[in-house]
Amino acid sequence: MKRTTIYLIITIAILLLIAAFVLYQPTKTFDKKVTFSYKEPRPYATRICFTTLPLMFNNPKVIVNIKAPYEWMYEDSIKEGGRLLFIISKQFNPNKNDLDWMYSFVSNGNYIFISTFNINETAREYLKLDFDYNYSPTNDDDLYDSVKVKLIKPLYSHDSSYFNAGFTTEKYISKYDSTNFISLGLNHKNNPNFIKASVNNGAFFLHTDPFLFSNYFLLQKHNEEYYQKVLSAVPNNVTKIIWDDYFTYKKDDINYKSHAPLRILFQYPSFVWAISLAIGLFIIYLLIHVKRKQRFVSVIEGQKNDSLYFAETIGRLYFEKGDHINLAKKMAAYFLEHIRSKYLINTSQLNNELVSKISAKSGYSEEETHNIIQSIANIQVQDSIDQNQLNIYYTQFQNFYKHTL
Repeated sequence: MKRTTIYLIITIAILLLIAAFVLYQPTKTFDKKVTFSYKEPRPYATRICFTTLPLMFNNPKVIVNIKAPYEWMYEDSIKEGGRLLFIISKQFNPNKNDLDWMYSFVSNGNYIFISTFNINETAREYLKLDFDYNYSPTNDDDLYDSVKVKLIKPLYSHDSSYFNAGFTTEKYISKYDSTNFISLGLNHKNNPNFIKASVNNGAFFLHTDPFLFSNYFLLQKHNEEYYQKVLSAVPNNVTKIIWDDYFTYKKDDINYKSHAPLRILFQYPSFVWAISLAIGLFIIYLLIHVKRKQRFVSVIEGQKNDSLYFAETIGRLYFEKGDHINLAKKMAAYFLEHIRSKYLINTSQLNNELVSKISAKSGYSEEETHNIIQSIANIQVQDSIDQNQLNIYYTQFQNFYKHTL
């Protein structure tokens, strides 16, 4: 078997494989994947929250942080105050050093807002609180949905409840120091899910249901009010927001393993498909070009009709300027020139004889031809026309060009 035949068979096989992948359309279902990523529009991501967060204050500067607290707090003067560290994650797993830096951050007039349903033992002991649950989900499909949540006095003027049609959890704060913390919100079983602790001039906020900041929840009717009221608990002197992406991927220090960039990217099916398709196309390119002996013949473009392009440009300028009568006269002159050059008919007299000659040579209806000649006669004596009349003239001329020999 010739080598070219082998290449052809391999190429056809790869093309069929790619075609099968491209044509395969999986059944569309509701995307239940929970990421809380600020970059994604999927239901259980947080793009809306990230985008609108500055609007809840006086449009402060927003940065995304991927560093440990001691790294960015050392670089950014925490003594200036007015900064908000905003954390939305499946887990919050700081070590003792992280918590010391965060406490110092709050003590200097800054704020930390954390919404998570998994908090490690180190943080629970440090904050002197504990989590509990009536039910512990093992994966995203086991999460509760369709429940009500509440915001309560004394911070809010009256108790108010909001309906969550999407995922939620049974996590709540079962134990906290009431001398330092106050309860601001409750879950559907009237257990605390949102608390606040004031530390010197700053404040620490802990929320146990990050699903209430997801795209899906915020797009439900009236739920933007819940979002606004929760953030109204944070003082309005915020001048800088630090959206934290560090704790999204941080594991407990006991079993922490670093995430290589490619390992994270390969978690996304779309990225895997893109890489696979790129490799497949590269292989096809090599197979097709390995035996190519002749250079491609370059395409020589035909000459452009510069006069037509010029006429179109001038016409567009007249139209945008609103000089409709001038543009109509240009179209009429172009039409008569077209008759003279194509059909060799004298157009000096706009009469019935001219109509008969044009209709006979062009094959166009004598009645329609008469209407065009009458329109040209009107154009030559008019001082102004409106846009609707200009459209009528334009349509008459274009119909003639399209339907004549």
